[in-house]
Amino acid sequence: MQAPLPTEGLPANAGTTIMLLHKGYPNNPAEALQHLASHFQESGVPQILTSSMAELYWKKYSTDLHHCIDNSQSYPSFEDTLTHVSTNLQSILANFTPEFGPFRVHFTSLDTSFEDSITDIIKNGTDSLFLVSLYPLYNKRTGSMLSRINDVLQKQTKTKDYPSEDIARTSHVSSKFPTTFDCTRLVNIGAMSQIVHYFAEKILLRIEDCGADSVIFAVPLPDIRISKAYCEQVTSISQRIVYSLLERSLKSVDWRVAFYKSWEQLPSTQKYPTIHDQVKHLRKYGNQTTLILPLLELFPGFDTETTLPKLVFDHEDLVLVQPITDDKALLHSIADMIKSELLTISQIRSYD
Repeated sequence: MQAPLPTEGLPANAGTTIMLLHKGYPNNPAEALQHLASHFQESGVPQILTSSMAELYWKKYSTDLHHCIDNSQSYPSFEDTLTHVSTNLQSILANFTPEFGPFRVHFTSLDTSFEDSITDIIKNGTDSLFLVSLYPLYNKRTGSMLSRINDVLQKQTKTKDYPSEDIARTSHVSSKFPTTFDCTRLVNIGAMSQIVHYFAEKILLRIEDCGADSVIFAVPLPDIRISKAYCEQVTSISQRIVYSLLERSLKSVDWRVAFYKSWEQLPSTQKYPTIHDQVKHLRKYGNQTTLILPLLELFPGFDTETTLPKLVFDHEDLVLVQPITDDKALLHSIADMIKSELLTISQIRSYD
């Protein structure tokens, strides 16, 4: 029988650790090639071909990407944004649910060493680890990061799965350090009620500001391999947001879902309704002013600051609802999500 691991040096309550998952954005051409190569690999391109495909894309389709990189100098970098978000979220959680503290919030990027990050978390001790994807819907980027984290966890801990239909939750015992913790993966937060209500409130405030009578939920083009499921999911979430808006204001607004080519996507061979296609439909039925809401963007980035403004430029009847860096309503919604999951974990532990 293996001797028990020593517990000296670890606090009785090790608290909660949150890792915010996002690959960020490139700041220069070299980083752009790195991002594109990673994107193509996640899309199923053999690794041996990803670098040459990234270079080909950069030569043939990178005009918009050049504009995105150039324009990114005019607003805070994504790293600065997530530094700000991490600090504020940590403070909100400490005040909102102190019984599960202390809280530590980290964020990732394309260059993050997950092995080093997870090792530090385990070594320092934690009761709960949350992996929170800042991509509102599960996508291949989230899947790639989770796969790497799961590989590290398998190497460094022994694992027990919790039965869960919606949220992947596992229990871990470190093989090297006196640490036991639960790991919860929040990878589809756009479908969670807190974010649905957040978007509804955001729309309501803008309707009151500009008198809009309709909303277009703008999303990137789908991956052709999962296009049907993706379209159904964004439509379902959009519908839930509109229902939430109706409950809050007793106002009904016409709405549509529209697709656009995101900064790292290749042109699609499939036909999907664009923002201007949907605007024509709304004008046909008498709608005069339309909000354009980027449904899958929670913080400022290439699409919200460059791609979408370019699409709606010079259209006074279109109002782009851009995310902001210091969005306390969003951070409180994320904190509420984490608290809800912590309460669930606490109940599960009480039955063990």
